[in-house]
Amino acid sequence: MQDLNADFVAIDFGGSLINSSFGIPSTFAYNIPSAIFPNTEYGVSAYWNLNEMVSFRSAIFKCDGGNFEENPYNIKSDFNIDKNYQLFNEFHINKSLIRGNSGDFKLGTYYHKNHDIEDSQSNNYGFYFLGEQVLFEQNQGNSSLGIFTQASFSPNNYCDNPLYLGFGFNYKGLIKQRTNDELSFGVGYSKINNQTVSNETVFELNYKVQFTNNISIKPDLQYIINPVG
Repeated sequence: MQDLNADFVAIDFGGSLINSSFGIPSTFAYNIPSAIFPNTEYGVSAYWNLNEMVSFRSAIFKCDGGNFEENPYNIKSDFNIDKNYQLFNEFHINKSLIRGNSGDFKLGTYYHKNHDIEDSQSNNYGFYFLGEQVLFEQNQGNSSLGIFTQASFSPNNYCDNPLYLGFGFNYKGLIKQRTNDELSFGVGYSKINNQTVSNETVFELNYKVQFTNNISIKPDLQYIINPVG
């Protein structure tokens, strides 16, 4: 069983935030039955390192849109990938836009086939871009500021969530004496293709206080405009 978000559509700086959109764009959860927690799926993935800077990864997942209430332990599944499946392709570019700092960028596509639907909705596809860049790093890495951005687009008119945009930052060592603490902020926007509800925007701010290597607390504040999911 594989989790799509373990190797695809993932960024490090967004992972410091709690809202799920900063982990994986909302277009994946709204539009297709993605192989993400808690409904992981069977899949096969492959990776190619084209050179030190560019790599490519591809995967196919069996996705039947299982219901978590009907399958809480995720053990009722089959290997019939001809019925419903997803293809993911992702280019990974390890290149900084600022000399001396680290940067990471990903460009990907997905295709979802659903044989249970006979009309045009049986084929769904989309594109996404993820980027994160360290702006500065001081005191041998004990203080650093990094930013991230997300964009996901699914052009089909019947998609409930055709567009997602997100950005934010992660500041490590904001307080000089507390170099392991982290301040994180993010904004996520989801365009909802439904006349009965409005588009959703989430703001999140948190601060992780690191006491020991294994113990920390993270007070978190979220404000969501027009929550729809």
